[in-house]
Amino acid sequence: MKKSTFGACTLLAVLASILLAACGGTGAVEEAGQTPSLTQKAKAAGPGKTSSSQAKNQQGGIPPQLKTIEEKRRFLTTAYMKQARAAFDLGDYEQAKKFAASALEVDPNNQAARDFVRKMAALLGERPETAEMVQKRFTDEAKARIQKTRMMVEELLIKADLALENKNYDEAIQRCEDALLAIRYNPYIQKNSDLERKVLAKKAAIQKAVQDRKKAEAALLAAQAKAKLKEREQEQAIRKLHKVRRLFEQANIAFMAKRYDDCAKNLELLLQVDPGNQAARKLLEVTQDARHENNKVTYERRWKTEWAKTFDDLMHADIPQTESVVFDKRHWRDVLRRKPIETFQVEQSQVSVEDQAVLDKLNSTMAEYSFQEAELDSWVRYLQTVTEVNFYISPKVRELDPEETTLTNVHFPRMPVAKALNLITRLRPSLRWKVEDGVVQVITAEENVGRVYTKFYEVRDLVAKLQNFVGREIYITPPGATPPEPEIPE
Repeated sequence: MKKSTFGACTLLAVLASILLAACGGTGAVEEAGQTPSLTQKAKAAGPGKTSSSQAKNQQGGIPPQLKTIEEKRRFLTTAYMKQARAAFDLGDYEQAKKFAASALEVDPNNQAARDFVRKMAALLGERPETAEMVQKRFTDEAKARIQKTRMMVEELLIKADLALENKNYDEAIQRCEDALLAIRYNPYIQKNSDLERKVLAKKAAIQKAVQDRKKAEAALLAAQAKAKLKEREQEQAIRKLHKVRRLFEQANIAFMAKRYDDCAKNLELLLQVDPGNQAARKLLEVTQDARHENNKVTYERRWKTEWAKTFDDLMHADIPQTESVVFDKRHWRDVLRRKPIETFQVEQSQVSVEDQAVLDKLNSTMAEYSFQEAELDSWVRYLQTVTEVNFYISPKVRELDPEETTLTNVHFPRMPVAKALNLITRLRPSLRWKVEDGVVQVITAEENVGRVYTKFYEVRDLVAKLQNFVGREIYITPPGATPPEPEIPE
């Protein structure tokens, strides 16, 4: 009798935990040997079998008004016993015994359910279970479920490691959450067990690994951005250096041609690009001094011309007019010798010596030309190397589209460089070339406006201002009249 009481108490404690887990979380009592799913309940049994959870669902589920555990236990016990009696009336003693056993699991103190189980066991010819047998059965069942949960947890942790290796952090953490849910869902595993602590430690390690990897990725992105910024700064520095050199070259060409305004303009642009360039500042001062000296010479020449002209006018003004009309025979003699103004032609002597030397060099230098895909700087550098002549590329040429200046699949036979340049300008209509100030300049079609030549014409007689000389008043006295008295000058 003592053994029976001890077994009943133990059984009551075990079933109470099952009832609390079932009533509080799932709303149904699991059959012995089944493992709960993480997202849904176990599927229904095959044809001819009805599980205890199905019996509860057939009764319409637990009404929401049943708030307490005692009310739920009473409701489930009543539902199972109705199913047991229905199966008994149909002669299905095995099924009736299962429903009664389910009611007994929910309420171990239900004497009617216990008697019904014994009655069905007697009808089936089974020996009734003692308390020790029931305790052993539940103990074995608990061990099996614990082992099954442990295996499930180990499998989930392996999947979490694989997800972590594949950098799928969300999935790795979700696997750990599933493992914790499996542990806490199992009523036979105590809270804060070794297995639960192991899963929590794994989850913390994964979260730390996620944070470390995110920090490493952020550091990598920062390093890449820094390297890209440094590369861009280097490109800007190289571009700035090339621009400074180009402006220096243009300023030098303008200074040698005595175009001091253009030289000063290029140097001022250079100082805008590189304000700390002391060489450009010194050259700008030299250019301003040279421009001042050049203007001084020009003004002195103009002053001398005006001085001579003024003296000529004074000399002519002092000569009194004694005749009514005076013709300048020497002037009209020069007018008779004039011829019609011919069309302006450039004489050979008007081409500078250095420009003629460059043209002769281009016409005499023979070379072969094979450009598979040569950019502007590439083929210009080749021509400069072959001829040993300075080439200059206009800034407007560099602003053109690369397709308009790149030579692709261009092959010329051996010919002079001047002829090759003419062929290149035909292939690339937006390009032109000319020789000026001893440099071969590659320019655009809009910049090819020709060269300005100076020719002097004698036009002083057309622009000179005529002096107004007051003539003597002529008075013819008629016959018999008294001539007027001459006016006394003031």
